[in-house]
Formats: sequence, structure tokens, C-alpha cells
Amino acid sequence: MTPLTMDEIKNQIKKACQIYKNYPRPLPQRPHSCLSIYGIRRTPASKEIFYPTPKEIDMADTVQFVWLQWLNPDERRILWQRFDGTPLKILAYREDLSIRQIRYKIQKSLEKIFSNLSKNRKEKQ
Repeated sequence: MTPLTMDEIKNQIKKACQIYKNYPRPLPQRPHSCLSIYGIRRTPASKEIFYPTPKEIDMADTVQFVWLQWLNPDERRILWQRFDGTPLKILAYREDLSIRQIRYKIQKSLEKIFSNLSKNRKEKQ
């Protein structure tokens, strides 16, 4: 197996965020409408149904439950929100840091994941 590069790690975290963001959530039970008795039917809003493959789900679970566990909760939250699409300016405001500090924390978090992945690959060989 070839070791992952930083760009591949970034892409996998982005894909995991997309999978969890687009994964369908169960709908709450709603009361039944009696309008159908009178011949009035509502057309449901057309939504594109998202079906991730089992391989994609496994990859997303690996990212969330293995890779992100190597980080502390603050790093985990910043990294996940950034790759989920939150702009740096908003993220910096929420965390009460500068944009430069947020970029630094994201880079250090990615380096921590990269080093742990390379260490685990060396142990397996």
C-alpha cells in the first residue's frame, strides 16, 4: 500500500464530510393528511436521493472514528467545520482566533493525522 499524501488526506476528509452531510436522516412521523380523501394530493418536493456505497461509508467511518480521534476536541471541531465548508472568516470568529491561527491549526492537525498514518503503516510492515 502506498502512503497517503496530504492532498489525499484532505480529499478523504472532504468526502467524509459530504457523506455525513448528505446522508438521509429519518423523517419524523407526521399526522396523516385527509386531503387525499378529497382527491387533493401534494406532490413531494423533488430531492435527489443520496446512496453512498459501503466502501464510501467505511472510508467515512475510518476518517471520523479513527483519524479524528488522534486529535484533541478543539482541533477535531475546527478541522471538521473547515472541510464541511465553513469559511475561514466565520470559523475564526467562532473560535475567537485570527485566520492565520486557524490555518495553522488546520495544517498542524493534518500533519498529526499524516504522521500517525505513516507510523501505523510502518508498524504493519
